[in-house]
Amino acid sequence: MHIQITAYTIWMTLIWSSILIWILYCLRKSARLVNVCSVSGIVGLYIFCIIRLCFPLEFGWTKVIPGKNIYNFLFRLMRYQLIQKSVFSISFILSVIWIIGIIIKLMIYIRNYICINKYFRALDSEEAKEAIQVFEKIEDSNKHVKIVKSSAITTPFCMGIIDQKIILPNKNYSEEELFYILMHENAHLKNRDLLIKLLINVACAIYWWNPIVYLLKKDLNQTLEIRCDNYVVNHLSVEQRCVYLETLLKEFKSETFSQEKKTREIVSYFYENHSQALLERFQVIAQQKYQKLKKSPITIIITGLMLLVSYLFVIQPQYEAPIFDIETSADTYAVTTENSYIIKQSNNTYLLHNMNFEVLLDIEEANCLIREGFYMVE
Repeated sequence: MHIQITAYTIWMTLIWSSILIWILYCLRKSARLVNVCSVSGIVGLYIFCIIRLCFPLEFGWTKVIPGKNIYNFLFRLMRYQLIQKSVFSISFILSVIWIIGIIIKLMIYIRNYICINKYFRALDSEEAKEAIQVFEKIEDSNKHVKIVKSSAITTPFCMGIIDQKIILPNKNYSEEELFYILMHENAHLKNRDLLIKLLINVACAIYWWNPIVYLLKKDLNQTLEIRCDNYVVNHLSVEQRCVYLETLLKEFKSETFSQEKKTREIVSYFYENHSQALLERFQVIAQQKYQKLKKSPITIIITGLMLLVSYLFVIQPQYEAPIFDIETSADTYAVTTENSYIIKQSNNTYLLHNMNFEVLLDIEEANCLIREGFYMVE
């Protein structure tokens, strides 16, 4: 299968990913649509957006659609040379600026990520033996996850994509509260939420100049938190859900009144921790009407189809060949879809048949003409 990346596939990626991101943003802002599509479906939409942004490809089956007028004008503008007979065209200069921006953005993100990891790994911590025992009671928990506690933090959280760890504040929790907290953090690790955040940050760094891409990061933390809440409450009774909500509120108050400003700022890198976000989480849990939340495949199916369709065609400029470049001798003939067709012979060879001649084709040439609209008979 012939696969390539061109300026046109990148342009199509920008168009389609912008459409997907806008749909995602509208879904995320509508509580009614969230209930229909499910939070898991919306997270699936995040993943589809990442795929479309990171793979601006043209496949062998991609149909080329000719663009005219404005599209051709933009193409000529991008190829305009600021210095005649040099490589310094507008597209070249913009490409250099784009690459420099990617490098800077990625360096900033990597630096921040390393600083955050160093900060938490340098904390004075000890193994949380009681929490480990409670964690083992969670059915689908990963037994290789490290659980530690530290007096330097005020709210629980998890970290690590490969070397996973749950860090708890050095507080006195009841066994029930500890169970809910660990269940929530385990859901983050199980769903690979930190990996999703990493990929979206990388996508935003690559397309740093596109303002629509930054909508991917908007409310991402909150969406992932709500998905984890849904995972936890689906395993709880009505009474247990009340205790779970009380635990959330208790941790929120603890973080709000924390004097460790640096810790609050760093933890906010992982989670939404403002009152409006907490209120939305409470509302989503309450709106379930004490029924188990069912995963809806609607969003994933529709978006998956859109993702497939986005690779079916690519728009490219179209120019008519100059008349003086066309041979007009007596033995020159025009080959079009109106006066020519392809014949597939019994020995699996191909002929291009014209009223004036026949030409033997190989399979690649035949497929190329078929994609251009030539009819084939067998």
